[in-house]
Amino acid sequence: MMSIVKREIAGLIGGGLSLLIVILTTWFSWKGNITELAPLQLTMRILSMLSICTAAGFSGYIEWSKKGFILYFGAVALFTLLATVTMITTSNLPQYLYFIYITCCVVITIALNVSANMYNNIRAQLEEDTDSNTTPEEERVKKLIGYPHKSIIVTDKKAFYQIVKQESGYLFHLLCSIDEELST
Repeated sequence: MMSIVKREIAGLIGGGLSLLIVILTTWFSWKGNITELAPLQLTMRILSMLSICTAAGFSGYIEWSKKGFILYFGAVALFTLLATVTMITTSNLPQYLYFIYITCCVVITIALNVSANMYNNIRAQLEEDTDSNTTPEEERVKKLIGYPHKSIIVTDKKAFYQIVKQESGYLFHLLCSIDEELST
């Protein structure tokens, strides 16, 4: 598993290279409707759009690794597809449509980043709350039975119980009483 720092560096380098490709292909892409472009100009336009999707994908890679890349790339690619269909079906396009397209892609990426940060903060808070509710004795019991993270240990004043979720319901397993030693 790639560390967070390496993932951030890879995401920043990939995003930077993608944005460089966007700038270069936009520089060589001529204005006008996509149906009126020569093959080289059309190729530059398509490469520019794919590079915008890739740059957004690398933004998601920094937050969520591969899942984030796919999510961000997919969201911006869907918008790109809709914009391209609009460009093909509309004959009189305003000159500023490409600028609006890039602005919308940036807004989509920022919205996804904000929602990803909110999700990560909530998940971290829930994990912190869950970890802080377990006692050291419960952690010891979890390690002894071999399920430190895959089961829930519940205690009352008399015993330790393990709760295991099954397809048909839940299994409550008496592990030991509080006074007994748990055998391995």
